Amino acid sequence: MLQLPEIHLDKKWQNYLDKWQKEINTSCADFGDELYLLALYKLLNSDYFRLLSFYFHSLIQQYFNALPSYSEKVTQAKIKYENRTRTATFKNIRATLETMCSGNRRCCYCEDSCADEVEHICPKSLYPELVFVWDNYLYSCGLCNPKKNNHYAVIVGNKIQPITRKKNDLIVPPPVGKDVFINPRIENPLDLLELDLGDDLDGTFFFQPRYHLSEDSIDYQRAKYTIAILDLNDRDYLCRGREQGALNYRARLIEYQQEKSKAKRQQLINAFKKMSYPTVWQEMKNQYKNIPSIYSLIEEFPEILDW
Repeated sequence: MLQLPEIHLDKKWQNYLDKWQKEINTSCADFGDELYLLALYKLLNSDYFRLLSFYFHSLIQQYFNALPSYSEKVTQAKIKYENRTRTATFKNIRATLETMCSGNRRCCYCEDSCADEVEHICPKSLYPELVFVWDNYLYSCGLCNPKKNNHYAVIVGNKIQPITRKKNDLIVPPPVGKDVFINPRIENPLDLLELDLGDDLDGTFFFQPRYHLSEDSIDYQRAKYTIAILDLNDRDYLCRGREQGALNYRARLIEYQQEKSKAKRQQLINAFKKMSYPTVWQEMKNQYKNIPSIYSLIEEFPEILDW
């Protein structure tokens, strides 16, 4: 899992998302939204305010009474999202999210299966205020998305607090805190995660907390939590896929070493950059000094580190 490139949604589709999110966040349409607030502001600053103070406070109370409760927002978020996933807006959202994917539209979490589901990083059932927020989306596969589902946790008072809502739990806002789950839209997962590549690409290819993190640190716990929620190690085929990806990368590097034609070398580079499991390659670069077969290739061709 890598940090995803910062790609902006086309303004036309972004405007639709903003409009839909606003519908969930507030239900003061009867008051004219911004026009209503502007009128209140002008009234507050008018010479007649003292005479109209009772009326003014009445309007203010009506405004706040009209705001939806958290549970109402959760309900509306679910309904409105389901009603709009087949719109032209979401067709374009999917197309834009696809540009963030590696290889042939691979999942942004596991990099193995085809990405075909719009994932809410912060679950929409917990954070209705983020259901139509572009930066809360990524493209995931039909295996990673259900595994993560609405599992989430935050750090409160330097402790991890799970906030997953079970079937009969009260619908109340989650506590405010730092997200435990590593968010690849805004941070580099490899600051906290590393792959076990072994002595020379003969490791388990499990994800694990970065070697320098102490076990009692929050970052160590964030790494463990993210690995567990996405089931990145317990799905055997993912580990086998990462291992095969590493061997394929090494084979292409040897091919590059043996190729004498400048044009063909460039073709190899272009194909190399489109290969599957880019996290594996990034980790091979991060750890190359401890991997003899890769170290010798990079020492001979240091430009490889720029791929």
